[in-house]
Amino acid sequence: HIVPHKRLNVDRRVFSTPSEMFCHGVQLYRSLGIRVMLVGLEIWTYGDQIEVSPDPDVTLERFRNWRRRTLLSRTKHDNAQFITKVDFICNTVGLAYTGEICTSRSVAVNEDHNDNAIGVATTLAHEMGHNLGLSHDAPGCVCRSSQPQSGCIKAPSHGYSIHHRPFVTV
Repeated sequence: HIVPHKRLNVDRRVFSTPSEMFCHGVQLYRSLGIRVMLVGLEIWTYGDQIEVSPDPDVTLERFRNWRRRTLLSRTKHDNAQFITKVDFICNTVGLAYTGEICTSRSVAVNEDHNDNAIGVATTLAHEMGHNLGLSHDAPGCVCRSSQPQSGCIKAPSHGYSIHHRPFVTV
């Protein structure tokens, strides 16, 4: 996970939130038999390493290039997720390349859009699902939750309530 410098000026929870998000993401993917491990956490305290744009496509490409040029040579990892306080345009809260896990395009950008870390973790898990090759849930999909559509991780948008329990579908 990469947390940009500008977030430090906005939100002091920057140091505890990423680990809370990660724990939630681990729980979401565990029900699929996918093991998620945090191999690094980078917080940009002395300035952003990329220019973060409100256009998520632009930010995704900039982050992909930064990862290729800088991060891959420093830390062995399969996927990198970027979290920003920048408000993405068009109601987008996350964007990822689909089916690119373990490639140079195995990245996603996520807007820190919710005061609840679980809300942002759900977006992060959703975008990682795209990296893994998962598509959005079909209309009418019922997830393994007690409430239909109350947290299907691959729902096209997060207009549903988020519950802290496993609710990943394939």
